[in-house]
Amino acid sequence: MRRGRLHEILFGGRRAGFHVLHYDKDHLHAFISQLFGEKEFFVFAPDQAPELYPKESTPNQSPVDIFDPDLDRHPDFARAEMITVTLRPGETVFMPPGWWHTTRMQGPSISVTWNAVNASNWDDFARDSRRRVVKKGGTLAGIAFDRYAPLVNRFAGRSAWPSTK
Repeated sequence: MRRGRLHEILFGGRRAGFHVLHYDKDHLHAFISQLFGEKEFFVFAPDQAPELYPKESTPNQSPVDIFDPDLDRHPDFARAEMITVTLRPGETVFMPPGWWHTTRMQGPSISVTWNAVNASNWDDFARDSRRRVVKKGGTLAGIAFDRYAPLVNRFAGRSAWPSTK
């Protein structure tokens, strides 16, 4: 997968966080477990995207600073509906593909993230991955990806994950 990252450990301190409002690249499922401290999540459903002003160059990122929004530049953000969740030690949050989010910590924090692909997000994952492969490696890399991806899809289809299609 993308740079081989299936999981990450995240350390943060007071006022730390991932300050860019985004949804995870490649439409991955993300399971975030809190080990120490607390982490606040600020979440927006996929249908809120028009109010979040996705960047043209990186459509999974928003230029809106949700903590200090410039409503002159982003007036539609005033209509966005935000969900706030505080994750505490021993708790896990599931972030489905396409859900916009950012985080903030009030103090020291340690969390672990696991990313996953299954039948429910395979098509979007494959599309995003192919686009990146072609951009970096050209047309021949895209052809190789087109040959490889169906083999992985068949393998994934026999995994323990149920198909939602």
